[in-house]
Formats: sequence, C-alpha cells, structure tokens
Amino acid sequence: MEKVADVIVVGTPLLPFEEREHKATYYDDNVIQDFYTLTDFKVEQVIKDPDQAVQDGKIKFVEPISIIISKDGEKIIRSIADYQDVQEGEKYLVFLKDNTLGQYGVINMKNGTFDLNENVENSFNALEIEGDPVHEKMKQEALAKYDLD
Repeated sequence: MEKVADVIVVGTPLLPFEEREHKATYYDDNVIQDFYTLTDFKVEQVIKDPDQAVQDGKIKFVEPISIIISKDGEKIIRSIADYQDVQEGEKYLVFLKDNTLGQYGVINMKNGTFDLNENVENSFNALEIEGDPVHEKMKQEALAKYDLD
C-alpha cells in the first residue's frame, strides 16, 4: 500500500462525523450517483507526503461514507464496502491517494485506515472490523514498519 499511497499520515479527525462536510450527487431521476465525506484531519506525524499535501499540520481527505437525506427527510448513513468513518478523538494511521480532482481519498477502503488507540474496544471502527485477519495483519505490519507500536 505504501507504494500506491501518495500520503501516509498519523493523526485524528477534527470534527465528529455528523459535523463533517457530507457530499452527494444525484442523477436526474434522484437516484444517488456518488457520495462521500470530507474529513479535516489533524496530522501528528507525516510518514509520506512528497507533494506536501499536509499544510499547517492538517489535511482534508475523502472518506467513502456520508450522511444522505432521504426523500422523507430521514438521515441515512451510506458507505462503500462497509467502510467505517474515522472517529473524532481517536488516532489513526491513514493511507491516502490523490483522486485527480484535487482531493486525497482513503485507499483500500477499511484497510486504508488503522486505529492506533490503546483501548480499541471503545472504537466503533475497531469493533466493526474486529476479527478481520487481513486487516489485523496489515495493521501489525504497518505498525512495525513505521515504528508505531
């Protein structure tokens, strides 16, 4: 993943999920075409950033999840491939790629963010992927490689 990623950072989201910038586009018949959330992220450590996307200790990136308002006005959380948002106040290792639209997005869905909190049982993200041997293996390899143990 390191070779594919344009940016690799460690940090924490600045806002709760509900307060982030949620985007959705629709076809003419009101069917959802695309959705995502823009997440402002406070960077504690830069591991890779050759183009200096991190500015003033922050980066904004795209997560493949969003709050969509239904026709009835109900708020619905939609995600791609069971992706779970990074949680405010929690520390993550995040792998990002330039999406050619001037934004950076999480790569490899849930395997592009790794919860670095000691008490991962309290993390919604960790609970959702607990027991996923691929994710856990990738996390352990990344922690060792970047000396984040």
